[in-house]
Parts: sequence; C-alpha cells; structure tokens
Amino acid sequence: MKDKLYQVVILDRYYFTKNQIRAIVRVYEDMFEYNIVNDVDFVSFTKIKELNLLEILYSIEPASGFIPLGSYLVDWYDSPRFGKKMLKVFCSSKKTFLIHSGNSEKDTDGCILLGTKFSKMDKEGNCKLLNSRIAMSKFIDSVNIPFLLKIIS
Repeated sequence: MKDKLYQVVILDRYYFTKNQIRAIVRVYEDMFEYNIVNDVDFVSFTKIKELNLLEILYSIEPASGFIPLGSYLVDWYDSPRFGKKMLKVFCSSKKTFLIHSGNSEKDTDGCILLGTKFSKMDKEGNCKLLNSRIAMSKFIDSVNIPFLLKIIS
C-alpha cells in the first residue's frame, strides 16, 4: 500500500443530533501516497471536485455507531448480505462499514449514506437524504476505486 497513489475523499462532519450526523463529502483530484495522508492539510488544497456540479454531496450516519476519525482505504466488497458489490471502508473495527444509498439513519447501521440534498428537518432536528441513488452513481463515477477516505471531524 505504501507506493501506490490514491485519490482522497474527505468526509467533514458538521451537524450532530441524537440520531444523525451530517457531513459534506469532497473528492480531491490529486493522488496521494497512503502514508502521507494524515500529514496533509487538505482544507488548503484548491483542486477539489464538488460532485453534481453546483450541488455538494452530503452524507448521513447514525450517531450510535459512526466511523471514528482517521484515514481508511475504501474498496469494492462482495456483500453476502446484499448480494452485490458495495464500497467497504476498511478500518480496524470488527464492524463492517459500507458506503451506500439510503435516506435516513434507519437505512444504516453505522454506514455512510450519500445524497445530493436534505429534506426539511423534523421536530428533533433530523432529516432525510434525497437523491441517494443518483448521488451514489455520481460518486462512483467520480472516484478511482480503491480510494482513501479521510474523516476530519
């Protein structure tokens, strides 16, 4: 893994409720070695590809079992549960984390869901992701798999 160059995807969490964590996902065009990803300040880079043209790609995770801060390799995974290839976040946890489509924390058990925008908030401050399948398709088309996922907040 040392000598290979990977595209980097940043997940920047910015909103927390009792049930949800929301984040912005940014895809960097530059390639980096795995061993230097933790030393690079990606916020200062200018070559960022925002997905879906003017819309930012958003993510939602359940607050009960989210992926810890850090850098992780993401690659294809043959999911026996879903019977198809999915994007797996390889981390030291015994828990499997995937990146997939879905609309709310009810569709995930710690995995990252992607969408292009949020619905209006309910009374508890939670909302649903919209256009999740479209966002997943655009995300897969925009990244070189495997890639590095860096969770910065």
